[in-house]
Amino acid sequence: MRVSSAHSCKIDSNLDEFYHQEIQTLFTIIKEYKNARGKNTKKDFPIHRWLDSNQSFNVLLNQGPIQLASIYTIIVRTGTISSSTQLDMHLALIGDGASTLPFHLNSNSNLIHSTNNHLFQSGSQNLFYISSFYSIDIGQLFHIQIWCNSIDKLPYYCESIEVINNFNNKKYFFLVNHWFGPNLEEYLSVPLINRNEGGLKEFK
Repeated sequence: MRVSSAHSCKIDSNLDEFYHQEIQTLFTIIKEYKNARGKNTKKDFPIHRWLDSNQSFNVLLNQGPIQLASIYTIIVRTGTISSSTQLDMHLALIGDGASTLPFHLNSNSNLIHSTNNHLFQSGSQNLFYISSFYSIDIGQLFHIQIWCNSIDKLPYYCESIEVINNFNNKKYFFLVNHWFGPNLEEYLSVPLINRNEGGLKEFK
């Protein structure tokens, strides 16, 4: 069957109109998608509880305000009488709102890093920076827990540990004065003895 040129033009016109409508629809979808992305809202559901196989899985959570987890600076001061030069240290922060899992201070990763190459040497002061992706906002800090493993089997002496909340600049001082190592304690819980709201002396 032969199709007239007039009929062919009508088909082309209909196709043009169809494609035009499809393109307009596509542009509308893209525009709505971009607008929707610009209006995205984040919702935060604070848990602040340990998750364990013995706990109930049916937990109802209420939406809470979004809060960035604090970034902490931890300062560990090693006594001059310390002998160990190879030490593994874990530290947990205990607050009035929550507690952290133990930080492995030797990990030197993107989440925990130190500017010092040689850690926990006699008479040294080591600074560790804890990323917000690895920590939570625990509220007011009042306790720390320390685990020390002397790799070289020599005794390690910790004088003190200081924790700084970099978001609100609060400083917490913990006097340790304790030996760790073989035939000695490898775990210690230390209470806060002084909450210093002022500035710290300059560390060199």
